[in-house]
Parts: sequence; C-alpha cells; structure tokens
Amino acid sequence: MLAVGWCAGVESVGEWPQFRGPTRDGISTETAWSHAWPPEGPKRMWGAKLGNGFSSLSISGGRLYSMGNAEDQDSVWCLDALTGAVIWRHRYACKLDPKYYPGGTSSTPTVFAGAVYSLSKAGQLFCLDATTGAVRWAKNITADFGIKPPTWGFASSALIRDHLLLLNVGKAGVALDRDTGAVVWNSGDGACGYASPVPYTLAGKNYLALFGGDAMRGVDLESGVIRWTYGWKTEFGENSPDPIFTDGKLFITSGHGAGSALVDLGTGGDPTLLWHNSDLGNHIAASVLTRGHFYGFTGRVNHDDGGFGCVDAATGVTNWYIPNMRGSLILAGDRLLVLTLQSELVVVAVDPAAFRELARAQALGGVSWTAPVLLQNRVYVRNGKGEMACFDVSPP
Repeated sequence: MLAVGWCAGVESVGEWPQFRGPTRDGISTETAWSHAWPPEGPKRMWGAKLGNGFSSLSISGGRLYSMGNAEDQDSVWCLDALTGAVIWRHRYACKLDPKYYPGGTSSTPTVFAGAVYSLSKAGQLFCLDATTGAVRWAKNITADFGIKPPTWGFASSALIRDHLLLLNVGKAGVALDRDTGAVVWNSGDGACGYASPVPYTLAGKNYLALFGGDAMRGVDLESGVIRWTYGWKTEFGENSPDPIFTDGKLFITSGHGAGSALVDLGTGGDPTLLWHNSDLGNHIAASVLTRGHFYGFTGRVNHDDGGFGCVDAATGVTNWYIPNMRGSLILAGDRLLVLTLQSELVVVAVDPAAFRELARAQALGGVSWTAPVLLQNRVYVRNGKGEMACFDVSPP
C-alpha cells in the first residue's frame, strides 16, 4: 500500500519547506544518513533558542524557519541552516497562553515561492518575504474572517496549492489568495481541530481532509464545499494528528482513547469504516505509513500511559507494541527517526515483525513534542522551551 496524494505546489524535492516535509506525510527522501553514532550521540553542530512552543522546523534554500514565544511576543525566525546564525526575526504581540501545557506557538511556517506563511495561536496570519522578513501582507483570522480560535488556539500550518493558501480554521477551513490574502472561500466559524489540511485526489478531483473538533471532513479544494463528514469525537475536541491518505482511503487517529481507523472514501460520498484499532491512538504527533504498515504512538503526552506501535494497514491488526516509549517521528529510507517526549533521538528499523532499536542518544533536555527534521545528513530537533540543536549524521 503506497501513500499517495496531490502534491502540486510543493516547492522543491530535497528540501523540507513545510510541516511534515515536502509531501506532508513525515517522509524524508534521504537514505544515506548514518546511525553509527559514538556513545555520546551524533556530533552537535550548533544550537539556538527560539522561545516557548511546539512549532516544527521548515528548511528551504539553506535557511531554517520556525517560531517561538518569549515575554508574550511571538517570533518567526529565519536562521542559517548550516551555522544557526540569525538572518532575520519577525516579532509581534501574542500571549504565551499556557493551559494545562507550557503554551507558546503551535503551527509551523510554510515556505513557498520566496514567501513565508505563519499563523499564531491567536490568529495573526503573516506573509513574510523569505529573504528579508518584511511583511508582504497580514490578516487576523478572528477579526477579518469571524472565526474564533479553539481551546488551545489555532495550530494549522498553511498549505499552498497553486494560487491558494489553505488553513484548517473554522468549520471546514479557509482559502486565501497566497499573493494578496484575499478571501477565496470561507467555511465560517466552527470548531476546528489542531491538525493541518491534508490534500488528496479522488476520481480526478482535488480535495482537503480537514480534522474538526468533532469530525473529519472532506472539502472541495477550489470551492470549499463540504463533500462528506465522518464523526470523530474526542474529549475536549482535541483532534491533532494529520490524517494520512492512501489508495482512496483515509487513516484517522486521535488520543483520549479514540484509537485509529481506516475509512474507504469510495467515490467521494460518505466514508465507510474498514477497521478500528484501539492500540494506536496518536495524541499530538502524526503516524507514518510505509510498506503497508502504520507506525505511531498512543497515550496523552502529559500522562504516563501509552507506547509505540506498528499496525497492519490492510487489516488494522497490531503487529507489535512497545510500552513507555512515546514521542514523534519521521521516516527516512528503511529507518524511523524518533524524538521521544524526553528529548532522546532514537533510530528504529522499519520492521513489521518486531521492534528493533538501532541507536539512541540524548539530544536535548526538557520535553519534546515536535518531530525531528532530517535534511542533507543533518538532524534538527527542538523542545517545548524552544531550545533547538543541529546534529551531523553523515556517513563515516
């Protein structure tokens, strides 16, 4: 089973210009990187402090972009990806807003065609010049579009498709002109989830899968018309992991005991449940799909329960499950690169038969909810305090 989706609009193969990578599925094309680390772990190249938050990292044109919060101000950062030197920084007022978690920024900047698109928890949306950081245009999701943030604020990372900038906000998203910020369609106020838009193509038509607070929805990309709704209620409406589209089916997962499900989208009508699995229920981080199996985590990030598992994509059967290992991950070749909640880097073999750990090293202190990024034999990680580091994983 191969993961497929509509990828038009991705800026460049070999970069990581948006949340979850070039194809928004947590998959890196790199295969030559090494996990033959010394006992102290891979060589640390540089570190930086970005401010509180759980924004991930985007890398394009040799520059790294991310976000953080300090003293009730958000910063959108642009750093040199090789050295960590600050190139520019865009700041604006936004409250830290801790609420049963440390608070700070949640979404990840998207880089496309010389612009950087960022969204704050409070709804401040910016289009910044990628070279200088100058503001090209700005909007406020609440003031300009009448959409209120959910309990923990907006978390959607922008998706660019041709002329459209798409966000998971409101009932079923908004679409703006990426060059001007003008509204193309607006689904109106409603309870959005904390996942980002996931594009997919079905029967030659382009859609978005949007995770709401109580349902997954399929939306026509160009018009914003809701084509189907699949109920998915969790405690506090906390639907955070991005879904995964594969071969006309959609993988859905959440924490709070919701587990995972695979639904058949058919020809675009009401989805049909194929299976449900209670072992794999991602709270914050999304799973990855490879070689017919989903790999991911279960358990709430601020509780002690949960673990790491592998589920057969065709049947929903759990192949293996390892308790007390949780975090976030990406796929790179035949290996999974995990950043645990305790900020350890762990390399795991892609093996549906058994859990096989290949390497482990302490990368940072503190708590990490954000997936690592692997690009050009360098691994980039950050924690909730905004401390980040770059490690060299080049072959010996």
